[in-house]
Amino acid sequence: MTPLGPKPDRSTPALPATFRPGAPASGAKGRGARRREPAAPPRAEQSPSASLRLPEAPLPPAEVDRLVSGEHHDPHGLLGAHAVLEGTAIRVLRPFAERVVVETEFGPAELTHQQSGLFTGLLAGRAFPPYRLKVTYPGGEPLEQEDGYRVAPTLGELDLHL
Repeated sequence: MTPLGPKPDRSTPALPATFRPGAPASGAKGRGARRREPAAPPRAEQSPSASLRLPEAPLPPAEVDRLVSGEHHDPHGLLGAHAVLEGTAIRVLRPFAERVVVETEFGPAELTHQQSGLFTGLLAGRAFPPYRLKVTYPGGEPLEQEDGYRVAPTLGELDLHL
């Protein structure tokens, strides 16, 4: 599997039947019965140095500026994995990094550098897969890292009140 679904092979189409234009919807009754088909999921671009490059999941530049300067009031609200309309956005802040690859159970996929060390990518589906990062800094080898924002905050409102 890839981050965007099953690995295509020569015997199966690249997209499930529900995403192919003109394909009958699953569970359709009768020959002519069809339901409205969902839009195709975002496609990842091919990158020469990674198996996939995920589509971007950008943030507004003002939010990135506040995040990078340390003035943002809720970095957990921006970084890590978050459900968005298009799927699951993964955002990682790694200043000075040249490249960030997210590794899920489906395989590696490269994130896109947005601005000031913020790397973003969009996975299909709304499930939060477990993932690790491979971060490459100038002149170095990729370093495997955990993303500290991968898990939800452990302090609740009551904890903050105390």
